[in-house]
Amino acid sequence: MVNRISTIVFFFLSSFQGFSQETSETPLKWELGVDLKSLFTKTTELSSRTYGLILRRKVSEEGALRFRPSVLYSLNFKPVVKRATAPFILQTNLDFGYEKQKKHKKFIHNYGMDLVMRYESNDYTIGMGINGTDYTFTKMKGKSQMIGISFFTGGKYLITERISLSLETSLGILAQKLWSQEGEVNLDNEYIRTSSISKSSGLFTRFDPLSVIYLSYYF
Repeated sequence: MVNRISTIVFFFLSSFQGFSQETSETPLKWELGVDLKSLFTKTTELSSRTYGLILRRKVSEEGALRFRPSVLYSLNFKPVVKRATAPFILQTNLDFGYEKQKKHKKFIHNYGMDLVMRYESNDYTIGMGINGTDYTFTKMKGKSQMIGISFFTGGKYLITERISLSLETSLGILAQKLWSQEGEVNLDNEYIRTSSISKSSGLFTRFDPLSVIYLSYYF
């Protein structure tokens, strides 16, 4: 894993090393960053999902819009039960926000707020059992929706005019709505036992002292 990160860093530095001695004729308004933390921190928990990419667009001398998308998709193409997608997971995350930037020579302090929207859908067919002479399976389905805001602060170091390394700390406040269903199905994916359905909702906060580590390129 360390080798993977080293390779990415080397690629950025070797590809754009000449820019350290250049001055752009036009201001660099766009920034595309890769989250190095997501390369070695894997999680399927919706509330703690990391983002692989960030896109920033400067709109003023000290202000920028930011956009962070993320998608996780998992599917088994050879299920035992007919028409079952076990296990199936779909997560889509989208953060959109605004940040202030204070530059001090090669260091930039940034802070702001994101609007956070997250969605997850899952479907599992597991737990083989016996019902008389027939095999049965436990089928579990669920959905989770989240919306809220996230406050962040961080800092970045300009390695060259076009490359930077940055860290962020975040505090999120999210409202969550959950739905789940569980039942017993046969090999034809037909329910043979009345399924139970549960619903819930709530509000929670999440503090992440090191939420992302971005290696960014400006253009």
